[in-house]
Amino acid sequence: MHRIVAGIYTLKHHRDTLARDPERYRPACRAHCGRSHPWHHGHYTRKADRTASGQENPVPIPRYFCSCCVSNGMDVPTL
Repeated sequence: MHRIVAGIYTLKHHRDTLARDPERYRPACRAHCGRSHPWHHGHYTRKADRTASGQENPVPIPRYFCSCCVSNGMDVPTL
């Protein structure tokens, strides 16, 4: 399940927040098992900038791993 991170409205704001305060993206707990503080497990990239220039691509989306339920989750900005 994806979790929407509130208050992130532009790709530039997403990049700045991810660089400055990455903990904002970490979920307090996993939705389906309830375990707290999942492990940061890298990121994957998306091609979210659909403008003609595409200057913000690729966009990193952080991933988190839960050792309790052995699954990955990600937090998506409200773009």
